[in-house]
Parts: sequence; C-alpha cells; structure tokens
Amino acid sequence: SENAGRDPCLFSKRTAFDIRMDQIEDKPWTTAGTGGGDLTDYFNYGLSEEDWLEYSERQMNVRQELTDASKQKRLPDPAIVQVVPRAPKVQGDRVAVRVKKND
Repeated sequence: SENAGRDPCLFSKRTAFDIRMDQIEDKPWTTAGTGGGDLTDYFNYGLSEEDWLEYSERQMNVRQELTDASKQKRLPDPAIVQVVPRAPKVQGDRVAVRVKKND
C-alpha cells in the first residue's frame, strides 16, 4: 500500500502533487469549523480538497503536455496549455547605466 506521501525518507523527493488524498485516513480539514481548525490551515488560495484535486490534475496534464511537446519539438496543445510560450526576447547590454554617445 502506498504511504500517501507520509514516509519521511521519501518526502524530500516528493511534491504536493504526489500526495494521494484518497489514501489519507485522518483529514482534519473535513472537520474545519467544528473543532478541526480552519480550512485555510490546510489549503491555500481559498481551495478546498475538491478544488485542490481538480487543480492538481489540470497542472499535471499541463506539465505532461509541455514535456511531450518539447520532446516532440512541437507547440503544446492549446486545449491543454492555455498560453503558448514564446521565444525569449533578445536582451540588450546588461549595464546599470547606459551612456548616450554624442555623434
């Protein structure tokens, strides 16, 4: 059985996207407001558990599409990745003060 991201030996190699919410038995955020604490103690940006699951699934799809597109040397699917990345602009000289030359 997977450890739902709670093994301290594996934690350093895992991200929040690796945590399996369905395998966590004790979910104190489900009792928020009834002595279990505040929902914002567990989720940021006004998200709930359901919102987080939806967001993380979308994020993983975007990351996979960007990886696949890069490997296949193509633009990402705009249905998955809403913003198409552009080539970086060429930067000018990196100086603190540009001196204007008089001709």
